[in-house]
Amino acid sequence: TFRLSASQWVAGLLCRVPVPRSPPSACAADVAAPAAAPEPVSLRNCDLTVGAADNQIYPSRLVSRSLDGASVNMGEHAGVVALLKKEVPHVLGIHAVAHVLELACADAVKGQALIAAMLETNQECYVHYAQSNKKQLTFRACCEALGEEGLQLVSMHGIRWRESSFRSCVNLIRTWRARVNDLLEEARLEVGMELGPLSSPELFSGITFRKKTMDYDGNDKIYTIKVMGFKGLEDGQEMFVCRYMTKEKEVEELSKGDILGYVIADRGKTEDLAATSAGKLWLKMTKYSYVRTLFFWADLCQECKILSKTLQRSGVLISDVTAGVEDCIDAVKRLGSSSPGEWMKAFTRDFDAGEGRLDGLELHDISAGEPEYKAMITEVSEGVQEHLNERFASMLKDPVLKAACIFEHSRWPSESARARLENYGEAEIETLLTNYGTLFDYLGGNRSAVLREWTRLKLEVMKDSNLRTLKYHELYERLFDQFSEKTNPRHFYNVLLLAAFVHIIAVDTSICERGFALMNNLKTARRSSMKKVLLRLLMTICSLGAEWKDPTKIPVKEIIEEWRAQSSRGRYESRVWSAPALAELVGAADSSDGSGGGGGAPMPQVAGPAAGAGEEAGDGDGLMAATLFSWMGGGRAS
Repeated sequence: TFRLSASQWVAGLLCRVPVPRSPPSACAADVAAPAAAPEPVSLRNCDLTVGAADNQIYPSRLVSRSLDGASVNMGEHAGVVALLKKEVPHVLGIHAVAHVLELACADAVKGQALIAAMLETNQECYVHYAQSNKKQLTFRACCEALGEEGLQLVSMHGIRWRESSFRSCVNLIRTWRARVNDLLEEARLEVGMELGPLSSPELFSGITFRKKTMDYDGNDKIYTIKVMGFKGLEDGQEMFVCRYMTKEKEVEELSKGDILGYVIADRGKTEDLAATSAGKLWLKMTKYSYVRTLFFWADLCQECKILSKTLQRSGVLISDVTAGVEDCIDAVKRLGSSSPGEWMKAFTRDFDAGEGRLDGLELHDISAGEPEYKAMITEVSEGVQEHLNERFASMLKDPVLKAACIFEHSRWPSESARARLENYGEAEIETLLTNYGTLFDYLGGNRSAVLREWTRLKLEVMKDSNLRTLKYHELYERLFDQFSEKTNPRHFYNVLLLAAFVHIIAVDTSICERGFALMNNLKTARRSSMKKVLLRLLMTICSLGAEWKDPTKIPVKEIIEEWRAQSSRGRYESRVWSAPALAELVGAADSSDGSGGGGGAPMPQVAGPAAGAGEEAGDGDGLMAATLFSWMGGGRAS
């Protein structure tokens, strides 16, 4: 890459990744250029490696390791971190924070019968539809009939990221009415019932059924009711006019769901429906405790996914972890007390407690489900708080990680409190020097100058509004680039060398996970023969694609020079790849329709003498970027 963040700069410096120079300007000439004076040693250009070539002392350059919690990694005696610390005591072994969150959530719900039953039912619903195209077609037809969107479910097998769990839960809530109706329709066809939730309203006219209710004296009584006709839609439900077959001929309006419930009970089909696979799932999904738990789980995952996304962000700071965990604990605590979440409020709003119906569908076992639910949300919310505190405690209390937060300038006292600002963070600097002293000395740092430079750095940043208002990574990228010369007494080489160690402390492995995901998206089952070189190139293009949307940022000259250098037979030394020829290509493309994609324009024939050394300067390199890549198929490969 030719534009690197501060953390990428220091990672390259410590790990012997060659740090590229900025491309020369278009007007720079390669011929008769005066010899440049050697650049002063600074953190921008110094190779901070221990040893040379193949004899580099690799472990001594490690600052931290972030790994998942497998025993082979984090084992106390024979894990990777334990063995590494025997050779390099200053290395920090950090359990990847996003994994820690998932494990804490999993521990918090262990032994919770309602949560386990809800997740099992969700997975059963996913399997029911995922394994049958026919069932997916009938479900989409049901969604069209009800005017709902047919969202796809996600498998809940094993521990998943909170975002995945939340999305699966919400998709099920939003399609719950359609899925319950579809399951009932599937079950009634299997047992041979005439009417179902998708039956035409005309088929309900004239049918009779018995309804058990109370009379005016409070005695149980069975009434015979006849459906007189279809009235219309009210709040998305099909309503019918029904008449009691009594002397009074009383009239009542009932929904299609009410009528189906009475018909199923009257015809004695309840047990027959429950015997089918679709009927069993239908009963589970209309159980009161299941539905209440599903809505609570959506709120819990919503709060935890906010923290999960923070922990998986590129360049996440240690203070972000601390603040995110505290915010998540407070939010979960509110869920378990008197402040229901967004989805729990939606259930309360849509549930008809008098009729025991949600979206017109009757829920069963309400009296038994409510006490179970209240006990569950209290236990789960307390469990999440306890396990988050327990699992993150070892990391958040680590003295080196706490000291590393001292470089975050948003925490520094203001310039007006000069005495506090001058003394701020000195103990933390000493902690970092004690831990990384060996590596600091290896790389030529001067311990006696660190505190003096630290004081000057704080005063310089806080009095300069341009520096003070920068974001954390932007500030240190500028400091590394402009204020890190080793021999300049006004610069901050030594304290910035210590800041370089802090910048590359890894607290999560999400960047690796994203790399694996990108690899899987590129090398699919249809591209199984793709070789490693092509795969690596495609991953690089996809990773840098967002940065190269602006064609002026594409380092065309460097790419072409590297392309030529990789040719063992000089096949790209032809004049067709010279700067004048490429400039002519740009002019020819600009005069065409400029489509840049599809089948690609033919390569223009270049005439004239071979390009000389002076022509290699590439006067039009910046201009030819977009057109050159379009001609090469950039419209399809971008």
